Formats: sequence, structure tokens, C-alpha cells
Amino acid sequence: MANKKENLFKLRELVEELSDRDNKIKSDLHMFESVFDNFPIPVYFWTVNPDGKLYSKKISGDEKSWEIINREAECVKDMFACPNVQRDIDIRWDAAISGESQNFISNTGECYLFTRMMPLIGKNKTIEGITGLSWDISSNFKIMNNLKEIHDITGLSPRIQHKDKVRKLAEEALDASRLRKIVKQQESGE
Repeated sequence: MANKKENLFKLRELVEELSDRDNKIKSDLHMFESVFDNFPIPVYFWTVNPDGKLYSKKISGDEKSWEIINREAECVKDMFACPNVQRDIDIRWDAAISGESQNFISNTGECYLFTRMMPLIGKNKTIEGITGLSWDISSNFKIMNNLKEIHDITGLSPRIQHKDKVRKLAEEALDASRLRKIVKQQESGE
């Protein structure tokens, strides 16, 4: 009888522990979604299973930025309404589902989109899906290109006042640009 009572006590402790853990997971998820809903940078976060079926998607930032998304999509193969972005996803799908993270920049004609596709690897080293993050980098791309043009103009024109200072500032800004590093990696094929 004591053994049965002891087992029931252990079972009750286990149920309470699992309940506490479940509540903590729900709380963490709610906080994440709250931050994501109010995130000021346009980001599209999505997850698909190994067959490419979408089972989660979340959008932050300005809704107008995301007209390129097919909101009715149920599969990675028709996730983007923009053919340029969808083509870039399709080209890299096989490598991603084979376990290789993929990073690339797509030009939609109206904006630039940086996408990272990350394989979700399970306990037995099998691919359980892909998590993707697409980030509208249009404003950063504009800033980077303008700095590059300022840098180039100051190198060609001897008449610009404080030319060396302007050129140095442009160089420092370009060297600090994470986007520039991503673009250079993509151009060099790294």
C-alpha cells in the first residue's frame, strides 16, 4: 500500500512539473510573439516540414512591405507572389533540405530581400524541417549604395571641400556595414 501511495505521489509531482513547464513554454511563446508583433523592421519568419508544407509563418513591420508574400500559400513552392524571390527559394531548397543553411539576397524590382533558410536537425540527425527568415533590407541597401557612390565621387573630384574627411567617413561606414559583408560574400560565392 505504501508503494502505491508513493507512486501516486511521484506521479502527481511529475504532472505538476510538466504543467509548470508547459505554462513556461506558453509564456515564452507569448512574449516572443508580442516582441515580434511590435518589431519595427520588416521580417517574415516561416517554418516548413521536410515536404515543404508551411506550418508556421509570422510577419512583422509594415504590412505593405510584404505584398510579395502569397498569404494563402500552404507550401514553400508557392510561398512568395514575387517570382524572383520564389525562384531563389526553389533554387536553394534541395541544399537546405539536405542540411546546408542558405543565405541569399533577392531583388524584387521594388525591394531587396535577404533570406536565410536554416535546416532544423532532430535528435537522430535527420532534417525535421526548415526555418526561414526573410528580411526587407531595401533601406540598408539604399544607404550602402549611396555611401559607395559618395566614396567613389570623392575619389574622382579634386574640388570637393573636405574631400578626405568625407571619403574617410564613407569608407568607415561601408566597412561597418553588415549588409556590405553579406553582399560581398554572395558576390564572391562564399
